[in-house]
Amino acid sequence: MRNMKKRGDLITISIITIILAVVIALMLPKVAKDKATGVIALKTASARDIALTLNVMCSSPYDVKAKQSLRLEGFILQISGNQVKLHDKQYVHVENNRIIGKDPTMAAYPFSCQSRVDSILDSPKILVVTKKDGDLFVTKENDDTKA
Repeated sequence: MRNMKKRGDLITISIITIILAVVIALMLPKVAKDKATGVIALKTASARDIALTLNVMCSSPYDVKAKQSLRLEGFILQISGNQVKLHDKQYVHVENNRIIGKDPTMAAYPFSCQSRVDSILDSPKILVVTKKDGDLFVTKENDDTKA
């Protein structure tokens, strides 16, 4: 009787392993393409630059407004929990101001700010960071003439 339970456990583990292997095998070509085309480097550098901008703005004792040209069409920028995250729109989408899906190549970079910042921006071209009365706001402009 004990041998039957072991055999059933092995079959279950084997099925789970096969399913995981198939999922990973299907994701590998896309991740490899992203790495080869520099998408991951672009996302990582952009997340770092945005986080550093937010650090500077938070540390300023004055009301400040800054614009940063990003040209991140095809990406979703999420700023929450003192972290900047960049998602590829091939993997995720925005629904009711929430990110739906999971990006295996997501780039994240932390920043330090006492003001709570929560923003989800779809395909930002120009990032507008405003600090007014100690509160930080992040919005986007997509009009090329305002850069």
